[in-house]
Formats: sequence, C-alpha cells, structure tokens
Amino acid sequence: MMPQWGFWLIVGLLLLVAEVSAPAFVALFFGLAALLVALVCWLAGPALPVWGAGLIFVVLAVVLLVGLRGLCKRVFVGKKSAVSDSLASEVIGHRAVVTMRIQPGQPGKVELRGAQWQAEASEMLEVGTPVRIVKQESIVLWVVREA
Repeated sequence: MMPQWGFWLIVGLLLLVAEVSAPAFVALFFGLAALLVALVCWLAGPALPVWGAGLIFVVLAVVLLVGLRGLCKRVFVGKKSAVSDSLASEVIGHRAVVTMRIQPGQPGKVELRGAQWQAEASEMLEVGTPVRIVKQESIVLWVVREA
C-alpha cells in the first residue's frame, strides 16, 4: 500500500504537469499545496489522519491561490495595456504609404516598415498617398494625409 505522503507527492506532480501544459496559475497552487501536504505527511508519519491531510491541502490551496495568483500573473504575464501602449507609441507619428484606397467608413491598407496594415481615415486617400499615423486601435491605424 502506498504511503499517504506518496499519494500527495504524485497528486502534486500531476498538478504541476497540468499547469505546464495549460498555464493559468491555478493548478500550480494546488500542486504546490499537494507537495507541501506530502512533506507534512512525511514528517508526521502515520499519525496524521487522511481527513487531516485533506484539510491541510484545502487550506493551503486556498491560501496560495488567493495570496499569490495575482502576483504571479503580474510578474509572468504582465499588463496587456503596457504591450499595446508601447506598440502604439512606436507607430504613432510615423509615415506610411497608402497601398489600398481608403475611404471614410471603408478601411484600406497602408504600408509601414514593409508590413501591410489595415487603415482608416476621415477623407478619401488614393494608392501612393503619403500619410502620417495619428492613432492606433487594435490592429487598425488611423491616418491623415501627410502635409
């Protein structure tokens, strides 16, 4: 028969593998809680009842999840707005050339740094017109005629 600490060790390792294959910073904390319970069971030996190990697991999992998930997401995932803001600041003010006619309410395309971007404008812009980027919304660039 498998010792109680061995069961929790296997559960913890399986949960850590699950986190690696589908990272969401949830299974990680359940896995860490299971590994800590395995350590407690190993230290306590057979004196720790199964319900006690289960209770320790639940408490540790909740504490780790609530206490550390937000921190881990900030450290490892970052802020999405920071990424989009940095990209926008890189393209706003730059020059591009219209490669597909742009009409008000009907997007066209511009070439910026060798890449095609969807673009919109408040006036009609023909192919070959030099433009300046004034705003970025997701993957759409808003442009004005270059003066």
